[in-house]
Amino acid sequence: MRKVMVLVVLCVFFLFQSCVVLAAFIDNHDGTVTDTTTGLMWQKCSNGDYNPATGKCEGETHWAVPSWQDAVNYCESMALAGYDDWHLPTISQLQTLVVPGGDPTIDTTAFNDTFSGTYWSSTTYSSNSDFAEYVNFWNGRPGHAVKTNAGYVRAVRGGGQSCQVPSSGNVWTYQPVVHPVKNLNPANCKPFAVGNPSSGLLNLQVGLPACSSGVDIYLAIGFSNMLFMIDGANGLHLASGLTALPKWKANASTAVDESLYGDIPVSLLPAGSYNLYLLIVPAGAADFTRYYLWYTPFSIGH
Repeated sequence: MRKVMVLVVLCVFFLFQSCVVLAAFIDNHDGTVTDTTTGLMWQKCSNGDYNPATGKCEGETHWAVPSWQDAVNYCESMALAGYDDWHLPTISQLQTLVVPGGDPTIDTTAFNDTFSGTYWSSTTYSSNSDFAEYVNFWNGRPGHAVKTNAGYVRAVRGGGQSCQVPSSGNVWTYQPVVHPVKNLNPANCKPFAVGNPSSGLLNLQVGLPACSSGVDIYLAIGFSNMLFMIDGANGLHLASGLTALPKWKANASTAVDESLYGDIPVSLLPAGSYNLYLLIVPAGAADFTRYYLWYTPFSIGH
């Protein structure tokens, strides 16, 4: 409430000027920044590497990519913070970052390595397909340049996009991953992760993108011909003794990012082969004819 009152007072103070409330940016401390106004998630660093130890942008942060196509390729091949659905922003998305009056013209607390130069957008110039549009963060103005020119890059993801609810039965398997991989294409998702058991610690994590409408999520662990269902409180239940399968989450429509039990010393677990299963179905579905099922095997040895 205090924050709202402060904004009201500022607007009254500048009553006869344009009153603009700046977008609220959240630093996720994983190399990404979320804009709570647009819902977009941005790469924190300009074409560079995020160092979680320092919270700063390091590596090739002072380098522009050689061309517009290189900018497109850089974004689409990037894996960051467990996501691999990054893309070069459209001109309208890029312009949402502009904060007039600064140098550079951006929120430099959230994006502290931005350069006062041109950042490519994915938008091709309407009058000539050999040109693409950009935003110059020296003055905050858009423009266009030939696609063979060099420019800076900041990748983005999201913006109202969501994974489609299952319309048929689909099954995917994948090798174990340290962190979940979220993708709007379910075939490219790796939603159940194990951490790094070889280091002596298991960390079961679930990561899913937002769905276009509600889904019910079921989790299970298989071991030694036994299947254990995981309930909403992360309790384990032997499936053979259940009359109904417990839902881990019911009617979920927002993105999921959770660690189930934190770090588990592998020395506490029986040695052997395990499987992790994640199943989603349309919320309230009476049967299981429409579903996405992912499973991943992993082993514990002592």
